[in-house]
Amino acid sequence: MDSIPFEIFEHFTSYLTFSEKLQAMLVCHEWRVKVSASLYSELVLDGNENFKTFEGILMENKDYAKQLKSLRLLNPAVRPSHILTIPKHFPELQELEWIQTGMDIDTYIPNEEDGECWKNITSFLELNAVCLSVEILEKSGFTNLTKLNINFCSVYSHCQLLIAQLPKAPGLENLVIESTEMSLFDLENLHLNAPKLKALRLSLVSPKHLEAEEAMPVIKTVADGLTSWEMVNMQVPEDTELWGAWMGFIASTYKDLKNLTIQAERVSSLVESHQAKLLEIAAGCPLLEFYSVNLFPITPPLLELMDATGIRLKKVELHDLVEYQVSNLMFSRQTESLEALVLNIDSGSSFEYLEPASNIKHLEITAKQRDASLLALDDLLENSSHLETIKVSNWIIQLGPQGSSFQRGLKRLDLENVILSNANGNVMSFVAAACPDLLKLTIQDASADDDENLILEFPHHHFACIELDTEEFDCYKVVKQGQPTIYEIQGDYLCETSISGDQPYVLVAVEGCSSLKIGKRYIFN
Repeated sequence: MDSIPFEIFEHFTSYLTFSEKLQAMLVCHEWRVKVSASLYSELVLDGNENFKTFEGILMENKDYAKQLKSLRLLNPAVRPSHILTIPKHFPELQELEWIQTGMDIDTYIPNEEDGECWKNITSFLELNAVCLSVEILEKSGFTNLTKLNINFCSVYSHCQLLIAQLPKAPGLENLVIESTEMSLFDLENLHLNAPKLKALRLSLVSPKHLEAEEAMPVIKTVADGLTSWEMVNMQVPEDTELWGAWMGFIASTYKDLKNLTIQAERVSSLVESHQAKLLEIAAGCPLLEFYSVNLFPITPPLLELMDATGIRLKKVELHDLVEYQVSNLMFSRQTESLEALVLNIDSGSSFEYLEPASNIKHLEITAKQRDASLLALDDLLENSSHLETIKVSNWIIQLGPQGSSFQRGLKRLDLENVILSNANGNVMSFVAAACPDLLKLTIQDASADDDENLILEFPHHHFACIELDTEEFDCYKVVKQGQPTIYEIQGDYLCETSISGDQPYVLVAVEGCSSLKIGKRYIFN
């Protein structure tokens, strides 16, 4: 390790938490010197006590203060005027997140000096009712900003003020706006004021009628270079003319899109005008690679247009009429390029419609209602011989009643928010037998349906990586090549221990594993 260049060593240690860095410093003097040089480079501070403690440490030591490059504050219970001064004390700070619920809003008015100290910030996220971003922009503090994420907490006037000040962030490339209203006049001004924008995400943003003094936007080429458009958690307005105008604006303004995401809430009927507008949008976006739209299914006319215009989709997300849409995709030229499918479905009992999708290597499958639907994992794998990675979320996972024996070339399996039901056979034992090439296993918030131990036995597997994060279990029994070691999560630490009589635990039994992560802690082989 002593021969590793410092830059590579620093990159390696950047994946460690603050507590893990402290442990690494105890290994030897050489490590102490190297790790201490980046000990405070990235911090996540939750609560006022943690914020005050670390702020005091860094303020008293200028060398530590110069290390800080990324800071995330969760409810630090300080006033906006205090947040304004943070970059002044940490000259190398580039990324700052400030999430605050409930605060005393002061009447402090920023000055030019406050704006000057924000010029090194390249990324800023704020979720509060203050909209500090506007104040900083007014003082020309975001001259090097490339990414801004702001939640307006339903205050529309703040959104208009921000858009008006965007010319003072000339390098802005990525913008996320949440919880507000927006008219097409606002949207056009946004692009005029942020001409270098590459990615725009609108979440919980309600389309707003144009005010009397606002003219209907004259569609211009004002969004050249925008490659990602996302509009999520939105309500389609009852005014069909208003929504048609928005869809028309998208079709006429964005020609370089690679990512198109439009996710509306409670879409209950098929509106033909939606398909017509989606045809317009697709006709003007030959570079499209990712498509996630729940306004209208992917139909043969839409796919024929995509094929004709040279669109080659790489990833598609589907929400309703999944079998119908997958079938349509399989009869189009999109199969030549399609690599990944994301399915949001209700039933997980039959996956025959996936069998023709031989080019697809990656599948994500999520239940719309958590812990309310059963997924037969053997049926999924039997009809997906081509898959290399699978991610399963929100399901009760079991095996089919008939039972089956086969092998697949799956290399990665991610299980998230799942319950493993062994009613028809042990699920993980089946995975071990059916997937001999499995290299990575990730399990987050999983449990057994009988409330007993979670057993993960892969006696013939040598994993590159296993990641486990299960809130229901604090105790982990790790067996490598027959040698057991027992770990227990104690606060932020992972300690070797022993298992008491009836204490539930996770058993991990493998031939080998290069990297094992339990909670936030890595155990290297």
